[in-house]
Amino acid sequence: MPDLYRLQVLSIRDKYLTCRVTELYDEAGLCPSPTLVLHFLWDTVDGRTSVRCPTDETDILTELAPDFAQSSPLGQALAGRYAYEDGEWNWRNAGRFVSCVGIVDRCVATTVDDYFVSERGWHRTPVESRASQATFHIGVTDSQWLEHLAPGMEWESRGYPEDTYIPLFADWLTPDVMLLAKNLDETGDFSGRPVLADALQEAWCDSDELLNHLRDPNATHVRGRWALDLILGKE
Repeated sequence: MPDLYRLQVLSIRDKYLTCRVTELYDEAGLCPSPTLVLHFLWDTVDGRTSVRCPTDETDILTELAPDFAQSSPLGQALAGRYAYEDGEWNWRNAGRFVSCVGIVDRCVATTVDDYFVSERGWHRTPVESRASQATFHIGVTDSQWLEHLAPGMEWESRGYPEDTYIPLFADWLTPDVMLLAKNLDETGDFSGRPVLADALQEAWCDSDELLNHLRDPNATHVRGRWALDLILGKE
């Protein structure tokens, strides 16, 4: 199976990871999926994926030592499993590691980095491509799951989403629901999430996953979060 995505870490702050994700296969899709993100993170610790690290020379990257990644807290938590062989486990356990996923800054007709190798390491060379890109804002359940990562790291992934389909019915999207959702999206003030959940329930929304996510006081919420994108029709 070919690589579907290329990822580059933009920043890490406590339990928040920001990555630029480039689609390497036209139909791979860029979606705010916790199971897809678990694949992305799993690839960094499985010992089979080349994770490249920045050096002092801007066009050269070196490989992250597999032993270092596999001995990290995330590597130890996933030891003995392989992401592409147990989709049901991925689906059932994504929430143990990934709290929330949001996507912003989507674009097409971008520049994709390619690489050539010399005895000094990987060299980054820009190549024009019409690949889609987006910035993923990822919240994890514990900052230790990101300990082995650092800004500038890059890798490829064959990941794919395995989330449960969440239906959304037009009858739920009352004027009050849309007004509250738009306000949350524009202000980034997440304190109104339970109010939005109440408005949805008053409109006869019966999606436990959507309502519980909005009401969960411990959930991590990020820009471009899936729940608002779903309500506002951005997915």
